[in-house]
Amino acid sequence: MSSKVDFWQKSKWQSKYLGIAQTIADDVTDCYSRKVGCVIVSDDNTIVSLGYNGPFRGCPAPDEYDYLRSLFIRLSDEDQHMLFNASKTLLDYMYTYCHFKYDSPEDIGNMNIREMTAKRLRGCQQCPRKLLDIPSGERRDICPCACAERNALNNANRFGGKTLGAVCFCTLSPCSECAISLIQAGIRAVIYLGNDDSHPNSASMSFFDLAGVEVIISEANSV
Repeated sequence: MSSKVDFWQKSKWQSKYLGIAQTIADDVTDCYSRKVGCVIVSDDNTIVSLGYNGPFRGCPAPDEYDYLRSLFIRLSDEDQHMLFNASKTLLDYMYTYCHFKYDSPEDIGNMNIREMTAKRLRGCQQCPRKLLDIPSGERRDICPCACAERNALNNANRFGGKTLGAVCFCTLSPCSECAISLIQAGIRAVIYLGNDDSHPNSASMSFFDLAGVEVIISEANSV
């Protein structure tokens, strides 16, 4: 590896850019599963792009009424029934512990199951995949959010930032799909925080190794 990559191994720069990534992650409001931040830095030590996990531009948050209505019609009958039951369970909880008022019989009578489910779940601050008991990373078609690394790369592309030879700093180990995107974008090294919530993705590590991308796991207490 060149001295440029060795340069990124210095704790001073790891602390600086991982600190920025963590600050970005802390501000995530539209993803209710995780908070992830990413910073892409060029080989001349200049920030190229920033990204966090969240919905695509112009998309409502996953717990907003308009998104829930659009999601409902894309689900199977089984998933629709499960989401409706989740909305009923949430409403029961709100009524019991938060003195939330039930839908009036008149409102219910004028609503179909799609509208009723979306109304009950709006503002719940829960990911639809979690409500449907879908494991993390599966059924991505249900969630409008993209990973922080993917969004950082898209932002770089949108505004003409150069990613060839750049270094990616992120708060979690990239997933396998993001690993491929980072490799294809010319990222030469990936540095992420080694904390309790960040376990190396075996497929990602294998892909990075095959592509010759250096991976550095930084200690959390250095940020």
